[in-house]
Amino acid sequence: MYFVPALLLFVSIATFTLAVTVYLTGLHPNFLLYDSKVFIRYAGALCPVLFVLTLAAIIYPFMMIVSPILLPFSWILLKKSFVKWDQWTPVNV
Repeated sequence: MYFVPALLLFVSIATFTLAVTVYLTGLHPNFLLYDSKVFIRYAGALCPVLFVLTLAAIIYPFMMIVSPILLPFSWILLKKSFVKWDQWTPVNV
């Protein structure tokens, strides 16, 4: 009964999380997420979205159907991240 809404929620959150990660850290998340400023921005971008979607799903489970609203935001973030990280060169530590 809740399989399709839960699947939509899963795909939307996974895509949004990937987009935020790529936008903030490029292809080096294990290196850049240790920077506290980047991690705070990462948590600040994800926590409110996850909190609202989780709360909405608890109150009324069929609210998970609105979660694909995250997909256009994910696409915009991914497009911006390609421009941002094409100019970045990794620093050897």
